[in-house]
Amino acid sequence: MDSLIIIIPSFNEVKKLKKFIKILNKKYNILVLDDCSTDGSLEFFQKNSIPHTTNKKNLGYEKNILKGINHLKSNKIFPKYIVTLDADGEHPLNKISPALDFAIRENCDLVICNRNKQNRLIEKIISNLCFLLYNLKDPLSGMKIYKSEKLFSLIKYTSTKFFLIDLAMSFYLQKNIIKNFKINVRKNLNSQIGSGIKIQIKLFKILIYILKLKFFSHSKII
Repeated sequence: MDSLIIIIPSFNEVKKLKKFIKILNKKYNILVLDDCSTDGSLEFFQKNSIPHTTNKKNLGYEKNILKGINHLKSNKIFPKYIVTLDADGEHPLNKISPALDFAIRENCDLVICNRNKQNRLIEKIISNLCFLLYNLKDPLSGMKIYKSEKLFSLIKYTSTKFFLIDLAMSFYLQKNIIKNFKINVRKNLNSQIGSGIKIQIKLFKILIYILKLKFFSHSKII
């Protein structure tokens, strides 16, 4: 489909990618964002003609995605929609097309593909809080569909602190059309972001950010 490109941030996930990336590459325009992997990812991408970018050093989840978006922008690749998808196979590939149809039908600027279950308790709390305060479910989901024109204009407001929740909130504060599309996933604690104490602290900071944005900074983009 020329109307969209799927970007997939990946770090040492070639074993998981091998299970689905060739199929995905035949059906859609894709770009794998390899974050300086050391597991043979680059060799696999080159051997199988998988479109990719490769970082010279590990940037982390957010910086990798932002760099990928800027790569599209700087190379004048302007599909109508940009889809983000995790490399771990958590997201159902058969929901890409229905979710895109939903985005087109509803004229959405952002579709958050909310998972039927989250990996951690604090993720569930963040999802419920965002629904209560902003009518948005599961902003931590790695599967989203962005209208590229709006995305390119808003990434400048995005930090590398909040797993891109602040990007979704930039869409919200600019009064763009944001809707949820439910997907069923398998629980995954071995994702790129990890599951250690540092991640729990970061997720707690995201919880505080969501509250502060609502009650102290509602008129600003942070």
